[in-house]
Amino acid sequence: MKQKVFLLVSVASIALISFAFVQGSDWKAPSSAKALTNKVKTSSKSVKAGKSIFESKCVVCHGEKAKGDGPGGKALNPKPANLTSEKVQTQTDGEIFWKITNGRGAMVKWESIISETDRWNLVNFIRSVRAEKPKTEAPSKPTSTEPSAQDKAILAAKEKEANYKKIITEAEQTALAKDFIGAKKKYTEALALQPDNVELSEKLKAIEPLALEQEKREVLKTEIKKELKEELKKELKEELLKELSKPE
Repeated sequence: MKQKVFLLVSVASIALISFAFVQGSDWKAPSSAKALTNKVKTSSKSVKAGKSIFESKCVVCHGEKAKGDGPGGKALNPKPANLTSEKVQTQTDGEIFWKITNGRGAMVKWESIISETDRWNLVNFIRSVRAEKPKTEAPSKPTSTEPSAQDKAILAAKEKEANYKKIITEAEQTALAKDFIGAKKKYTEALALQPDNVELSEKLKAIEPLALEQEKREVLKTEIKKELKEELKKELKEELLKELSKPE
């Protein structure tokens, strides 16, 4: 009984070993293999068929993810190939097909076991497990300090509101100081910023008569000053003539 169990284990071990696509560094396909053309167009159907073959005949040694880490390949030397590696993936379809077909050492010759079409399907599956290269991040673009159109509009609105409040404050302070002309000017500036402001329009209307009266007074003051200046000049002239007419 023990002899039978030992025999079964030995046979199973040999079978597992025979499935491995050997990692050996010096295993090179002949130059003629490079020229072989893949007779099965790569497609999801072909890859699926190749995966089915891989899972039934190769996964024990090559591992579920085809990285050569299957339980059946741990005792092998050389180790089963990592089918996702660049070392395998840089080979042509023809070279991979040739190795599957002819085998070597611990890897069985699959030519008489797997049909030619399915061997090409297996090649297409192996291509599908190519390890992804680390993505090199593109240099980040310098962050633009230029504000967007929306930000510019918001900023402009805030500046306009701040300017309006400043002008209104100045207008009210000027009116309290009874400088109605200056107040009228400030209210006019504020109304230009908010032309639909009814309250502001009313304030401007109320102050306009006061400003007009003040303007008239200013004009009158100017005229009086001018007249007084002329009279003063005349008086000074007469005094000077009197002094000059006195005998020495």
